[in-house]
Amino acid sequence: MKKTLLVAIALFAALSVNAQNEVEKKNEISISYGMGIRAGVEYTAGSILTAVVTAGNVEVDNIDNSGAFSLEYVHRFNHVIGIGGIISGQQETGDLCEENVKMGDMTTNYCELMPEIKFNWLNTKYVTLYSKLAGGLRYSHEEDKYDYTDGDNKQVKYTDKTDDEDFSFQISAIGLELGSTISGFTELGYGDQGILIVGLKCKF
Repeated sequence: MKKTLLVAIALFAALSVNAQNEVEKKNEISISYGMGIRAGVEYTAGSILTAVVTAGNVEVDNIDNSGAFSLEYVHRFNHVIGIGGIISGQQETGDLCEENVKMGDMTTNYCELMPEIKFNWLNTKYVTLYSKLAGGLRYSHEEDKYDYTDGDNKQVKYTDKTDDEDFSFQISAIGLELGSTISGFTELGYGDQGILIVGLKCKF
């Protein structure tokens, strides 16, 4: 048991030294797509517990989220810590219904701006394991377009628009990166980028 532990420690130390001795590319730019977005998860969970009411007795049904598309930059100060920023966007749609009758369409566009800090806790030439924490501002623009026939058999058409700002975050408990200058990566976490994130990264 002790020999196995010593071998594991020696191997980890050798990998760490190898990573530190290499010329480190300090800048990272990545593009990614995330699924299981916080807005979609919370909206769906809320609609299960109680009706999502937007005005009067109107509810939002058939909610669909596009997933989050993100652009990210990180500057690495050393082989462990990197600081950067994320810009992310997504769209959510749904049907505006009253007593199971469709009254119109809802469309909400989100944009998130988040500073981030990234911790690399395993560095080798082609494999990196890391965690990430980001927090910032989420801006949303919602349009509710109503188009229905009222009780007097008249056609009713109008649009309600709502702008809002809220706290935005992403906590990625574990990230796996495979490659060198150009690499693919995946992350597991929760927030405005998603529960599962996949993407491509370039280091320079």
